[in-house]
Amino acid sequence: MGGGRLNIERQMEFEPIRMKSVEDELLARGFEPIIISTNEISFLFNGNVIKVFPYSGWHQGKGIKADRGLRKLYAQLEVAISQPTLEKSTEKHG
Repeated sequence: MGGGRLNIERQMEFEPIRMKSVEDELLARGFEPIIISTNEISFLFNGNVIKVFPYSGWHQGKGIKADRGLRKLYAQLEVAISQPTLEKSTEKHG
């Protein structure tokens, strides 16, 4: 019993669903996708392009920790959203 690690039929069934789900989650967090292909969504985060591969859950780009797992990506985005930007935190008050 051989076979590769990738089940093409399963991917063809679930990839469009995951693509839509990731797009919706990004929009809900205020990130508009700039590129949507058949297997990848890219968006800007702090001026950098972040690539997400929804079927595998892989995400990468400058300013985030490359990892697998959409919950991990969303957690990173939530932390960044909740923290003040460098510009805001270095403004002089007076």
